[in-house]
Amino acid sequence: MVNLNVQGGHPLQGRTDVPEWQGSAQDGPTGMRSILHNSGFRADGSLDPEYFKRMAWVIEACDELGMVVNLQLFYFGQDPVFEDEQGIKAACDNTVDWLAERGYTNVAIEIANEVMKGHYHHDILKPARAHELIEQVKARAKDKNYRLYASTSEAALLSVRQWSIDEIDRTFSASDFVLLHGGAVSEVQAKVELIRGRPWYKERPVPLVFNETGGGLPVFWALLAARVSFGLHSQIFQTMWPPKWGVWPNETTWFFDAVKEVTKGS
Repeated sequence: MVNLNVQGGHPLQGRTDVPEWQGSAQDGPTGMRSILHNSGFRADGSLDPEYFKRMAWVIEACDELGMVVNLQLFYFGQDPVFEDEQGIKAACDNTVDWLAERGYTNVAIEIANEVMKGHYHHDILKPARAHELIEQVKARAKDKNYRLYASTSEAALLSVRQWSIDEIDRTFSASDFVLLHGGAVSEVQAKVELIRGRPWYKERPVPLVFNETGGGLPVFWALLAARVSFGLHSQIFQTMWPPKWGVWPNETTWFFDAVKEVTKGS
């Protein structure tokens, strides 16, 4: 599986010569990353056809390779694109409709990358209400007779200042799979233990997916031992400036060697 986001990511990460890019996503009235427009959604939630044309290329190429696309809808710092919550809700509906019309069977939905109180400007993209959009996407897909799995990823899940236990339960009990982020063995193990200990999970276990993980081999093996996925997070591939395309020896080769080892003979 690979991640693809309708609102991009950190296109200026590492550019210290751009003062407006420094700081947190919530800094300023419209978010420091809004100095760039990096969104496939317009203010009213309609779709940018050129952006979604490129999206289709990636989804279809992945399908040919037998790969799944984890389609993230919103990215922090870009949510000020929307004038109000109606635009966000419309964006969800329009994306589901677009997927259903094309009949893609290799796409899952991640509502927003790293939901937490400090990342997003609109309340519906924060921990207390993220479940509303998960439920909306699932209901829209059902109305379209389209099978689509939905979740969202978290940030700072273990911080009670960011996530209450009620918010964790509402968000992930509504999800078809649980998306987690982490960077140390103790952290990822604590998150797995937390989720698997909740009553709703015991009644209806769902896949646990770390789609953004640091920590190298120790975390890789810890998650595989727990029967949980490991998702490679690499500065080289995701946020390096200037971008460098192609294949070359870099910090991530250990990951591909490890995957080759665990899938040998399968």
